[in-house]
Parts: sequence; C-alpha cells; structure tokens
Amino acid sequence: MTTRAYNTTKIFFALGTVCTLTVFGGTSHLTMERAKARVLEIAAKLNKDSRPEQIAMSKGYAAQEVKRIFRADGVTEALIELGDTIVNMGSARRIGIQNPFGKAGENFAYIDIENKAVVTSGMYIQGFPESPKDGDGALAGLTLIGDNAVQLSALCNAASRKSAKDALAFLNDTEVEAIFVTRGQDVLSTDGLTKRASERDRNSAERAA
Repeated sequence: MTTRAYNTTKIFFALGTVCTLTVFGGTSHLTMERAKARVLEIAAKLNKDSRPEQIAMSKGYAAQEVKRIFRADGVTEALIELGDTIVNMGSARRIGIQNPFGKAGENFAYIDIENKAVVTSGMYIQGFPESPKDGDGALAGLTLIGDNAVQLSALCNAASRKSAKDALAFLNDTEVEAIFVTRGQDVLSTDGLTKRASERDRNSAERAA
C-alpha cells in the first residue's frame, strides 16, 4: 500500500460538512479540480431546510461521483471522506467508527476496508430518528459497509428507523455488512461481519500458539 499522500484537498461541502479527497500516487491537478467542482455542484443543491436523509443521500452521491471521476482518470488509490460517508479506493485502510455517545471524531472501534464504502449515522447527528419503542435495544448508532455509498445511505436511512433487532434482521438479508450500537450501549453486527471477526480471532490464536 502506498502511504505517502500525493495530493490532498479539503472542500466545504454543505451545512458544516467538510469533504477531504486524498489521492495516493500520481494524478493530475485537473483531476482533483474536476472532482472538487462536482462535489460543490452537488452541495449547491442543499440548504438549511434540507432533510437529514436528503443530506445523507447527497453525500453518498457526491462520494460516488468523485470515485467515478478518479477512475476515469486512472486513479486507483484514494480515500474520499464526506463527514460520516467514506469511500476507499484500492488497498485496505483503517477507518474509525464514531462513538454515538461521544464527541464528533471520537471512535470506539476501527475496521479495515478494501475497495469499499462506509456510512455511519447516530444520535450525534441532528435529525437521527427517535425509537422509544425498544428501550435500551433502540439504535444509538449504526455503521454500514458495502460497495456503493448511495445504496448504503438509503439503507442507513431505512435501518435507523428500526429497533436494533429489526435492523439486524433487515440488513442480514442484504449483501451489506453492519455494526450497531444500541442505546443500552450493546454492540451488534451482521452475520458476515461476525463470522469474519471470529475467523480473524481464531487465526490470531493459532499463530500465537
């Protein structure tokens, strides 16, 4: 994996969200400018009256559009970050998961993703749905991992209105992986992610033996 950032730029996206584009390896100045212009074009359609789900979908769309532009110009290694929406191109990179009970940028766990998108939502975001019907089992935060940030944003919007139990069943029927934090501070994950974690722990134990 290339660790030196060849080009990094930050863009004010909308409503306090900053978009950070990092390309690892060579790329042209024009590539970054095209990506920046597309992000600003999408952001211009948002305002203070935009609904939370509309903002989330716009961030997912903007991230996918940057990925499209990068790919067209031959970029293979990049990290696209729009607040709680992240798209990684290329090699595996470690991504932090926001603690829904903490301050912005305070992570409670980390995941390694390779050529994947990650979308996180939680109580720290204005407009996150209330779910009093499930008490401590109601969702406080959720993180989705998959191939497309737009799809993840849509699924995140749908799942965030469910209890943790129902959201888990809902997402287990998709190809998306997810980590949930309940209002009782329990951490749950979809079957695929749980299986991968168990295999990783088993392999680590075998290497240490």
